[in-house]
Amino acid sequence: MSKFGFAIDTNQCVGCRSCEVACKTEYGIQAGQGRRRRVVEKTIMEGTDVRTFFISLACNHCDSPACITACPKSLATGTGTAADSALWKDDAAGTNSNGLGGVVHYETSHCIGCRRCEWACPYGQPQFDPDSGTIHKCELCFQRIGAWNAESHGGTITEPTTAMGRADKRRQPACVATCLGRAINIADLDGAPAGLGSVDTVDLADQHPLTSGADHADPANRGTRDFAEAGDAGRGSAYLADKGLTTPNVRVCNRVYKDRDGVAS
Repeated sequence: MSKFGFAIDTNQCVGCRSCEVACKTEYGIQAGQGRRRRVVEKTIMEGTDVRTFFISLACNHCDSPACITACPKSLATGTGTAADSALWKDDAAGTNSNGLGGVVHYETSHCIGCRRCEWACPYGQPQFDPDSGTIHKCELCFQRIGAWNAESHGGTITEPTTAMGRADKRRQPACVATCLGRAINIADLDGAPAGLGSVDTVDLADQHPLTSGADHADPANRGTRDFAEAGDAGRGSAYLADKGLTTPNVRVCNRVYKDRDGVAS
């Protein structure tokens, strides 16, 4: 069984917002209809230093989704099939999500537009479309990933091969595929330890492994990352609502700054 979510590296994000554009383009979201993914700019004071970093956020596909609890049209258990639900969470096997376990789905045909989910989510992720009078949200682009599942983890899929000779392992979520700095990854978070821990990235396009270890700012260790959970101390994770509220499936690599001598602060 697996549990999927996003792993965000604030050291790689330059705030270009290409992920926002990619998501809107993928789903035909027009101006005024909300954003399933948004880039937040944070400016903080640390002593006499003013520091800015960016963090890209979308639905965290929580283990205990506040949106589902608040929705009057959701399944009582919060998991299962769409049935008559406006919001529902898929099972750990990803039965209805092409193998991506734990995805929180929506169904506009059952949404009554009460917006309770929008108000309940501590991450502000359900988006209200005034044109349709219903909610929409990130579903981890499960339809793009297709038949990918845990068995193909690690890049075992080698066909078809592109004209450039690189093996296409599966399509990535639109935001992941478009991110110029590879700041966004989709990851299997099942079994990741609390606090700082290691998570393995889904190797869809030869991306760096997200493993706990050495200094991630050192080019010699570019394949290592330390990740924190929502609400943990750090330049990034501290600005997300605490994990104790809904148990979100997201990990954040916090921003690290270095002086001219290469000393981290």
